[in-house]
Amino acid sequence: MKRYIVDYNPAEITEDFLSGLDWDIIELPITVNSDELLEWYNYVTTTYINLEFSFFNNPYIKDQYVPPSVHSLYGHSNRLYGPISSWGLDWPAETDLPIPPPFAAKEEFYPELSQGLPFKIQEKYNKMYFKLLIETLGSDVFRQCRITQHYDGAGILGHVDGNYRCLRVHIPIITHPNSKFLYGDKLERSYILETGKVYLINASVWHSTVNEGKTRSHIISDPTIETVLKLVNTRIAI
Repeated sequence: MKRYIVDYNPAEITEDFLSGLDWDIIELPITVNSDELLEWYNYVTTTYINLEFSFFNNPYIKDQYVPPSVHSLYGHSNRLYGPISSWGLDWPAETDLPIPPPFAAKEEFYPELSQGLPFKIQEKYNKMYFKLLIETLGSDVFRQCRITQHYDGAGILGHVDGNYRCLRVHIPIITHPNSKFLYGDKLERSYILETGKVYLINASVWHSTVNEGKTRSHIISDPTIETVLKLVNTRIAI
């Protein structure tokens, strides 16, 4: 089987296969309306521009995660570079603060993290076409969901996200030919994702991203393996 998989036999996409390192990206047989998704994205990023999260100049994150310089996005990692930001879409409670990764959040600002509450999509974002996506595909698909923005010149150096079965759903909102995923020990395999499509990313394989040009924006989520197995068997236009 090729490392970039499309038009697959669902019976071949088993839990054992997904847990392995023999594939990079699966293009799921799910089509989204890129115009309506962009309309929702523009609504979110203009109405809630104050909730755009960045590790720079942010009083809500723990001190150890404050970047040491403009050349490092995360204080705990030097693999990210350039301006990157996000909107956290799910959280244990409605909040009017920018949402960081939970591990970096100061609990004095986010006391809900210690209350054992389940994460769910915030009502302010559960609107328009995104609401239809959730209703159609199921809320479990959008576990640990966020919008990520890589501005011009941003990227992530070669890395793996976890040593075992780190699977991520990517739904491109804005992309272009100079925004790429690179895979392989020497980052020799290059992929360009397209709007209107839904992808499953194998983040346990050595990979990198580069963005040279206009802003690249994706919805990213981290569903469970049970949800992923349902997704690979889903064929639908939304």
